[in-house]
Amino acid sequence: MASPVRIVRVLLYALAITTLVLSAVCISGCVGSSGTSPGETAAGPGTAPAWRIDHAVIVVDNLTEARERFAAAGFSVVAGGEHGGNDTENALVPFEDGSYLELFAPVNPAMATEMKALVASGTFDAAMQQENAMDSRFMRHLADGPGPEDFALSSPGLNLSAAQADAGQQGIILAGPIPMSRTRPDGIDVKWHVDVPVSGDTAAVPFLIADDTPRSYRVPGGADAMQPNNVTGIKRIVIRTQDQENVTQWYDTVLPGVPASTNGSATTYMLNGSTIEVRQGAAGTQQDGIAEIVLAQGSGGELVLDNSTWE
Repeated sequence: MASPVRIVRVLLYALAITTLVLSAVCISGCVGSSGTSPGETAAGPGTAPAWRIDHAVIVVDNLTEARERFAAAGFSVVAGGEHGGNDTENALVPFEDGSYLELFAPVNPAMATEMKALVASGTFDAAMQQENAMDSRFMRHLADGPGPEDFALSSPGLNLSAAQADAGQQGIILAGPIPMSRTRPDGIDVKWHVDVPVSGDTAAVPFLIADDTPRSYRVPGGADAMQPNNVTGIKRIVIRTQDQENVTQWYDTVLPGVPASTNGSATTYMLNGSTIEVRQGAAGTQQDGIAEIVLAQGSGGELVLDNSTWE
């Protein structure tokens, strides 16, 4: 027969194991149990988001022609669908690394002409007063014309409300979270939320995105992401700005903890699998915004998309 002391030790050991198991269950199942807002994913205490380039936006005048042009360059292009409101539509060029190019176009080409006229007359801002920040941003992209116009950052642990609040404490205004949606050609509704920069040089900084529906609904994978021309992902986005000091301050604030290095007039931010390079633009040169989208191709190769691609 076991001694009373041994029995007590066995019971204490069993109790300790039970406590550890219950703690593990709570850690894996209780995080975020208080609930999160739409478009948010709960992140544990002290967890830094693994920022990545989610996708880059290329504005085109005619989606059908753009799809044919990209296909001729060796890209596989997937139909995206129409956005909520049915005024704009897109097609996607997905990559193995999970990023993609969005070919963004008005359903009716007259919309782009209208946006250009509003900008030329100085009435664009007044006309956009009733629109949300995301719609206004993309209507301005249509006015600016074809070419690389925007990009989005995402993270598995992104909480859009927290990102907005943290940035606001540093004087950086993000509008959101703004609900967005589109309907795929197969009838599936895709939903997500965004935080949109509305202060400073907004052309030189991205919007933030978090999915409500599974990301696989929004981003094609598998065979669709295997590009015939061996492009595997977005390697680098180069930004040109006349206000490099404030733009780099924006990135430092919104992306805390992201490694950065400065070499001459360029500051590079090292994200998960890609980089953002912010360059000082010469006075009187091209407008601020994306100067280049650099794609990774094959073994160490690169394919550069810039404004000259659409000239």
